[in-house]
Amino acid sequence: MECSPPSPDATPNSSGRSPTLRQNDPTERGALSQLRDGDIAAAVGWYARNGRVHPVPDRRRAVTRMIRAWASDIDARRDPLLLAYRRDNVEVLNRVARELWERSGRLTGPELTAPGGRTYRAGDQVITLAPGPKGAWVTSQAARVTAVDPEAETLTAITPDGRQLHMSAEYIGADRVAHGYAITAHRAQGTTVEVAHVLDDGGGRELAYVAMSRARNASHVYTTAPDLDQAAQRLTWSWDDERRQQWATDRARAAQRLAELRAEHRELIGSIPPDVTDQLAHVHEQQAAFEKDLADLRTGAGWWANTPVRPSYEDLQLARRAHKEILRRVQDPHRGLLARHRSRDDLKTSAARLQAAERAWQRTTEPHVRLLEGEGSRFAARIGELEDAQQARADFIKTYPELVDRISQLRRAIEAQQASSHRPRPFTTNTPTPPPMMQRRSLGHSYELSPTPVLPTSPDL
Repeated sequence: MECSPPSPDATPNSSGRSPTLRQNDPTERGALSQLRDGDIAAAVGWYARNGRVHPVPDRRRAVTRMIRAWASDIDARRDPLLLAYRRDNVEVLNRVARELWERSGRLTGPELTAPGGRTYRAGDQVITLAPGPKGAWVTSQAARVTAVDPEAETLTAITPDGRQLHMSAEYIGADRVAHGYAITAHRAQGTTVEVAHVLDDGGGRELAYVAMSRARNASHVYTTAPDLDQAAQRLTWSWDDERRQQWATDRARAAQRLAELRAEHRELIGSIPPDVTDQLAHVHEQQAAFEKDLADLRTGAGWWANTPVRPSYEDLQLARRAHKEILRRVQDPHRGLLARHRSRDDLKTSAARLQAAERAWQRTTEPHVRLLEGEGSRFAARIGELEDAQQARADFIKTYPELVDRISQLRRAIEAQQASSHRPRPFTTNTPTPPPMMQRRSLGHSYELSPTPVLPTSPDL
């Protein structure tokens, strides 16, 4: 979804001079004017030269870097804002930011689960998505939650200008209130902050202008690229509406073929017993940790050092050393007969003490030993299951080589189709070629924080 820049930033004043911008740096105001007027390359050049363009390997790490920068701004007592063009990307940013907000102790009290599934606690940053009853609040009103009542399903918040917002259950649903750590560029119109962190996810020139004109001191944009040069190319292409729309049209036919290849590939991959190499390695790591824990238990080391096991083991060691020393004296041929006779009496006493220390140590460790040995049996059984699964996979691949060949053909076809979709296309003279480094997904596609599945790269698959 695209929109025009907000009128306060884009409309000339009554004297006919350039519009008044909120940016403190006059050179940044110049870059914004270039962006607004369509001189995309010049605007992107300024942002790149001034450390405002941040290339990132993928969208997951873009979110991570944005959240870290946002948190640093907060620690420095600056007023930052997270922005994206798509609502699903905003949801991801909000989720990660709120997790950090909670870990830093800024959320307190009970938690309210609102209709639609979002949760709120005192301290949460929120934004309204619809107006309140009888004009109690307007759309896109930012506020901070001050109290929630989970039983009554009510929420109280305060706006930056000190107004109290009292929201009942019918006004806190997912279509009326959302977390406000990150917001869409469209909803940010009229907002002013000190620093903005913008995720480049295909908004075009108009929304790029809105996003990059929110901050007084600095606006940063994060885009998927291996280096700054390609990031600048990507932004130049992404912020030009005509180029972006042409690229989307040009890719439409190839997308269907690519989807068909991927569907067949997934189906065939799904027919092969899964590769459990990573799971097997993980269970082996757990088994090694268990064996160390069991060894530590017998000596009161490691985790057991601060439990009753440690003093019990130390008492046993003292009893053993005392018994060994008395036994040495008894067997010493240079000692007199009377001395050795007295040592034999001491030996009986030390033997009894040693037996008592051993029984005490066994009573302390035995319950834990039984539990750990049970865990060991489960690890051994799980390793056996995974090794059987690995063998079943190997047997299947050996039995059906033609299926493996077909999977390899599909993989090569998919890679070729993807490479073709990234290759420069023949544009008209008015529509320059997009940059060579492009993501596999279209600019408007959502992303997830979990790792993106990749095609098998082993020779047989």
